[in-house]
Amino acid sequence: MKPNLRVFYVVAAGDAEAANRLCEEAGYGPRAISAPLCPVGSPEGTPATHFWCSWAMSSETEAAVVGLLSGVGLQVGAGLARLVVDISGGEDVAATAQQSAALLAGLGLQRWVKGLV
Repeated sequence: MKPNLRVFYVVAAGDAEAANRLCEEAGYGPRAISAPLCPVGSPEGTPATHFWCSWAMSSETEAAVVGLLSGVGLQVGAGLARLVVDISGGEDVAATAQQSAALLAGLGLQRWVKGLV
């Protein structure tokens, strides 16, 4: 099925292993949710507190992934932050980047910067 969504998931570092295990078992890859994040303004050496991913997927796949993650207690608003962008008419990369940046800012997180552990 052709991807019609760009989906961002954010989970706490302590939940990432279980989330990735389920995603791997379902065929989505062993480190599906693995891009590190840290609190805004973190000094060098701060460990990642959260992990995120960005996937292009179909609505059906997105529903399946949310169902998988709920199996380890991660639900939207309760351990799982999610941003869903409709890309069925083509993806506006700049707009999607702004939306994902707003998601992170709202969570008080930033992309993990080089030099952080």
